[in-house]
Amino acid sequence: MKLKSCIRRIFLLLLNSNLTTMKIKSTLLVALIILTSVSFGQETLLMYRDNGLWGVMNLKGEVLVEKKFGVAKPFKNGMAKVGKFQFVDTKGEVFHLRNYIKRNLLDCREFSEGLLGVKVSSAWGFLNKEGKLVVPAIYKYITDFNSGYAAVRKKEGFFIIDKNGVEQKVINNHKKKVSYIKKFSEGLAPIERNGLWGFVNGEGNIVIEPIYLAVGYFKGGVAWARMEKGGKVGFLKKDGSWKVEPILNAAKDFDLVSGLAKIHDGKGWCYLNIDGKVKRFENSRDNKRFSDGMCPETATMGNAKSGYLDSDGNWATKREFGIATHFNNGYAAVRKNNKWGVIDKKGNWILEPKYSYIKGFYTVD
Repeated sequence: MKLKSCIRRIFLLLLNSNLTTMKIKSTLLVALIILTSVSFGQETLLMYRDNGLWGVMNLKGEVLVEKKFGVAKPFKNGMAKVGKFQFVDTKGEVFHLRNYIKRNLLDCREFSEGLLGVKVSSAWGFLNKEGKLVVPAIYKYITDFNSGYAAVRKKEGFFIIDKNGVEQKVINNHKKKVSYIKKFSEGLAPIERNGLWGFVNGEGNIVIEPIYLAVGYFKGGVAWARMEKGGKVGFLKKDGSWKVEPILNAAKDFDLVSGLAKIHDGKGWCYLNIDGKVKRFENSRDNKRFSDGMCPETATMGNAKSGYLDSDGNWATKREFGIATHFNNGYAAVRKNNKWGVIDKKGNWILEPKYSYIKGFYTVD
């Protein structure tokens, strides 16, 4: 795991602890935001497009992989998908899936925690970066790996597997069958039974009973959940108790850096912090979600150009962009005068706007 990610997880555990005072939490939030701007000697890669083709470059503008791909997805787990069965790694080496699975290869996902979901004939399994099928293709359904686990389904029902393919059958002491399981986040996965949602852990135990109309993913130790009766939304802790009581009309997942979640409290869209305090920002018109501590917004006055708000609702950058995308790993792709470039959280140009398109910021240790 990356050093920055490890430190961030420790910060988030402290932020969500009942033993941490508000003063300490405020200090931790400031430190966490500073942390995201520290590189620890890491390099950030991105995908760029020019003349209809995609390549890979760094934030110095140095091209690592010349533009030659017709399609490209951002890097994920050190690999970027650049074709139906083709990937490129952070060193520019191309990984051809058909070199390893020569027959009956029908589909594939993206890499997650070092493993790639592949569909061979009519069933799914997992391949590692060396091209070895480490989990046999015997499943009708799989999720990507997260927190060391993936949910899978075969004829006998739903199972949780680890990265060695060891199965744990989902324990369901109910007459209604489990109908769906989503991917894991922070050790728990949303599980559906009889049209209602709860959470299952990596051992296959349902730790929060499926009694909710809908649920989000756990982020920073909490997940939103919508009540069956009345339809109100609150935020659950991992023990199933309420961190924020269900009094909201709608909610999105928390942003781990800002500590804010987009919500609707009946008066309109606004934001909620981890302690349940509602924040309304005078400068906020679009009320988009926060990501990496920043929120893209369109100015309420003047020429309606876009900029970014910080977690206090203040303008952190100039309002000068035609399109402002979400921040990721400390950077954002923005469009100005119909060309794309990259800025940091202070609005400084890291790459001048001269590209047809830019996306995905991936940090390499």
